[in-house]
Amino acid sequence: MKNWIKSHGVVSIIIAGALLLGVAGLFTVPYFLHRAAMQNEGSQIAMPTIMDSSGLFEPGVQKPQDQDTMAAATQMPGPFSVSELQAKLSAFEESTAYVEIGGFSLSTHDMGLLDSAMAYANEQDYHVGFLLLDINTGWGIAYNADEEFYSASSIKGIYVASLTAKRPESLLNMAEVMYVVVHDSDNDLYFELRQSYGVEPLMQWCDEAGLDQPIGLEWFPYYTPRTLSKLWLKNYEYFESAGENMNEIASWYTSTNNSPISKKLGLFYKVYSKAGWIVDGEYSATVDAGIIYAEDHPYIMVVMSDAPSDFAAIEPVIDALSEIHYYLYWKP
Repeated sequence: MKNWIKSHGVVSIIIAGALLLGVAGLFTVPYFLHRAAMQNEGSQIAMPTIMDSSGLFEPGVQKPQDQDTMAAATQMPGPFSVSELQAKLSAFEESTAYVEIGGFSLSTHDMGLLDSAMAYANEQDYHVGFLLLDINTGWGIAYNADEEFYSASSIKGIYVASLTAKRPESLLNMAEVMYVVVHDSDNDLYFELRQSYGVEPLMQWCDEAGLDQPIGLEWFPYYTPRTLSKLWLKNYEYFESAGENMNEIASWYTSTNNSPISKKLGLFYKVYSKAGWIVDGEYSATVDAGIIYAEDHPYIMVVMSDAPSDFAAIEPVIDALSEIHYYLYWKP
């Protein structure tokens, strides 16, 4: 070792160590996103072929797709209006199996990826439900979309959006409070907002989101992945409007506390999200939901579970859904 140091020098050791740290860093987020980032930067560096955490996907090569899926990818529908997307979210039937939305077709590989992603939750006897909807094409995937889960703090991201839209005067005195409620998930300040402004803004939001039944009466309601997806679609419509203070309001939803969607995907895309988590007597939930602005294909993602503040139950599902969405539109 001493001879090696003498012949190669301290600088070589530092470079070698940096390279090792760089390779280790590949495993902190899904590999396919590292590849996407490098492509966006125009890098010509050849990346190693490794296996992702599910053991199902070899990121150094293109995802295998059956002919039907590849053909569908060349004939993408859309774009759709928000009302048309609301109709798509309402139209598919209730099911405990994987549901394909808007003409999207899951490949055998995709289903295996999702099965693997939910292995931990199944081992722990947790229930999981999710929904992904591409905003431009109307394609999506759902699972247990009509099972009710406790909202925990995920409701705060919906309530604050409704409040700023329906009671804009609240921004004059409560903007900082609302930021802390969304970004830091402060319960006491959320209670203050609800006591000050009541249920009406949220009731109007639910109606405009196309919900059959409002969820506004409970401060922390139970709702389904389908319902939360509709509410986030309403949030998307609002954030995309050109209203005064919109950039500031939307920014509250970036890098929010404990959101794995933000932590994993926010490194590569603009992400607005709000998580919820609780284990307290009869209440048990781990939830995350939001909007991922993936270049020309922004999408809604909602992942809910009855896991007791256990993000390990939903993080692999977030990884699997984001990977499926990415390779649906990525061309090598």
